[in-house]
Amino acid sequence: MSQIRFLFTVLISSLFILSVSSTFLHHHIPKELYPVLQLKRALLARKFLMAHNIVRGAYHLQPLTWNRTLAKYARRWAYQRINDCELIHSPNSPYGESMFWSKKGHWGPAEVVKCWADERAYYDEKTNECINGEICGHFTQLIWKTTEQVGCGRIQCNYHKGFIYVCSYDPPGNYYFEGPLGGTFSKSIVYPHHK
Repeated sequence: MSQIRFLFTVLISSLFILSVSSTFLHHHIPKELYPVLQLKRALLARKFLMAHNIVRGAYHLQPLTWNRTLAKYARRWAYQRINDCELIHSPNSPYGESMFWSKKGHWGPAEVVKCWADERAYYDEKTNECINGEICGHFTQLIWKTTEQVGCGRIQCNYHKGFIYVCSYDPPGNYYFEGPLGGTFSKSIVYPHHK
C-alpha cells in the first residue's frame, strides 16, 4: 500500500512540475518522466477533441479525429512564439489554424474552444462575413464541414507573458468564397487561400 501511495505521490508531483515548468522541461525532461508527459498530452488531446466535437455535433457534422502530426505541428508553432507570446499565425501552413492566448494557465481546452465557438455571434451565415469588424474565423474553422482531423498544443510563454494554445486542422477551412457548411458566396471572412 505504501508503495502505491509513493508512486501516486511521484505521479502527482511530476504532473505539478510539468504544469508549472513546461517550457523548461520541454528541453530538459528526464527520460523517466516521458510517460508522465505523454499522459498529460493524451489528456489534453481528449479534452480538445471532445470540446471540438461537441460544437460540431450541434451542427450535425462528422466528429473530428485526433492527429498526432497536427498536434506536433501546433506545439512546434506555439514554441516559436514562446518568447513574445504573440498570436501570429504560422506562415505558409498547409493546415487550418486557431490560436488563443491567456494570461493565466487555468484555461482548459473546453474554455478555449468555447471562446472560439462564441464567435458564432459575429458570423453572418447569409453573407459569409464577420459582422461589425469582429473576428469569427475560429468559429467557422470549428464547424468547417470538410475538416476531418485536429491536433492541438499548449505552451507557457517565457517571462510570465502567458499561455498560447494552438490547434491545427486538416483539411483546412476558411477558403475564400466558401461557407463552413458548404455553398459559395460573393463575400468571405478571409483573404484568398489557395487549395
